[in-house]
Amino acid sequence: MIELKLLGALIGMTPYIPICIGIYMGKVKQNFASWVLWTMLDAIATFAAFLQNGNYKLQAGFTIGSIAVILFLAAKTKLIWTKFETIVSLLVLICLCVWYFIGNDAGIISSVIALIIAGIPQALSTLKKPSDTPTIPFLLFSLGGLFSFLGGKEWTIKERLFSGETVIFCFLIALLSMKKSNNQS
Repeated sequence: MIELKLLGALIGMTPYIPICIGIYMGKVKQNFASWVLWTMLDAIATFAAFLQNGNYKLQAGFTIGSIAVILFLAAKTKLIWTKFETIVSLLVLICLCVWYFIGNDAGIISSVIALIIAGIPQALSTLKKPSDTPTIPFLLFSLGGLFSFLGGKEWTIKERLFSGETVIFCFLIALLSMKKSNNQS
């Protein structure tokens, strides 16, 4: 029988396929900066949890999938980087310092906080033009997070924080993507 954490990681990785295909076909628009920042922060959370023998499979899958999205976005879209993304990039550096100087739990906490902040551009893009964000992949991200959360061995930062944040944040993006924009009838 497959463990819930692995099932969560596998479900969490599947949305990257339609997102990448949609980007390639020009039907899916995503915020490049958010994906770059999410990738770096996912990697921090992965290694911090891995070093503690914690629940790291979901974020490892997200790191791999996000790299694929970045490559497709870089090849197919106009890259936009604003002052906000630069500020969030500084948060990545802060997360690295927190992780190095304070420890793995602090690295996971700081990276999850920064992941949420890095997701603000994607949330705003989705709010402005919901049709550009595919709903089903974000629901699958949320579902993968739920299985990973339920598979946590204990109620600790290394076992549940990342996956819990994933459930909530990705579900909110999915909800925003279902909203009719002002341009739609």
